[in-house]
Amino acid sequence: MGKVYQQSIALTETKNIPKISNFLNTIKGNRSKNSANMYHYGLAYFQTFLKEKRGSGIESILEPLRKERIDRYELIQEFINYLNRRKLSPKSVKSYLTGVRVFLRTQKIYLPSHEYRYQVKEPKILRNNKEPLDIAAIQKILLNCESKRLKAFLFIIASAGTRAGETLSIRLKDIDFESNPTKINLRAQFTKTGKERYFFISDEATTYLQHWISHKYRKRDKPEYNKIMNDTDHVFAIRDMADPSLELLYQAVNEEFNELLDTLKMDKRSEGNGRRTIKFHDFRTFVYNRISDMDTNFAEWLLGHEHSTYWSRRDEVKKQKYLEFQKYLRYIEPLQNLGADVESKLKEKDLQIEQLNRKIAQLETTIENSIDTHFKRMEEEHKRRIRQQELEKERFFERIRVRQAAEKKNRKSF
Repeated sequence: MGKVYQQSIALTETKNIPKISNFLNTIKGNRSKNSANMYHYGLAYFQTFLKEKRGSGIESILEPLRKERIDRYELIQEFINYLNRRKLSPKSVKSYLTGVRVFLRTQKIYLPSHEYRYQVKEPKILRNNKEPLDIAAIQKILLNCESKRLKAFLFIIASAGTRAGETLSIRLKDIDFESNPTKINLRAQFTKTGKERYFFISDEATTYLQHWISHKYRKRDKPEYNKIMNDTDHVFAIRDMADPSLELLYQAVNEEFNELLDTLKMDKRSEGNGRRTIKFHDFRTFVYNRISDMDTNFAEWLLGHEHSTYWSRRDEVKKQKYLEFQKYLRYIEPLQNLGADVESKLKEKDLQIEQLNRKIAQLETTIENSIDTHFKRMEEEHKRRIRQQELEKERFFERIRVRQAAEKKNRKSF
């Protein structure tokens, strides 16, 4: 039985327990839906743990815990060990434990903090410094992702920096494809701040989101498997459910993502806690870093942070801002442009080489002509010198003849 399916059964079982159902409804009303979902998930793990350990669920241990027939601290420690064996993050373990402790308190089963600290050892949340995800890594992930659902999901978080839970909560009616850029609304109960907000996604993300929606509602060979499109459908949910579990949906998408990282050999893990170094949140960090250097206020707004109360802009201004920054949040187009640039540069290099060859040929011709001219001049100079030597020789012998004739004449006169 797969982990996701097993957890789905546990979630359903715990939701059907009246005490737990009432507890979760109270949390929803007093805190938030996200807190209720986290507590629900923690109680589902607690239910699975108890069934594996004792053969019965949460209801069976409430009375024994009240009457202290079961050591509550020992039970919680065993539950922590169980969660650790499932390789859950320390942060998740702490959140689930909070849910279980709060529920037990409503059942008059108390775990006082001063005793809890000394008798229970919770996992430490380790903070490791790591290099941020760069554009090359994101491009590699997106280009090699074959799952249409995961690809659309990744393009959204890589172009808007949304949280995974926020993205998975999107319904068809929340998307405005008529807007340029595409606008997506988020309901208040699914945002961290508890406020309704909206964000924009890039044209690339829009394309892959439309591909996924078309694929999801495609006409199948067997009509009974066709999905009827309703505007309240959750975009990333595969099964037809009015209110799907975002936690299970997250697990399913996360498993696909981890399989992709394994395939790409990008499954590096932290030395401290053994967790993967690449997570969905890294895409959010990348988007923030990409935009904040140019406009911090807009980056804070896009990611849904509590920005300055003085920073207030009309919808059209925000649209223009996003369109201005969109080129920094594209991942496929830069590669296409890179290919075009490479081809253009190769042609430019070919032209430069051709021009260089012509210059070399011209230089060789010039050198040959220069050599020929030089040798001709040397030859003419040699001939000139020979003629001059011969002329000087003739003049020398002429002087000798003149002198001899003069001497002969003088002798005759004596």
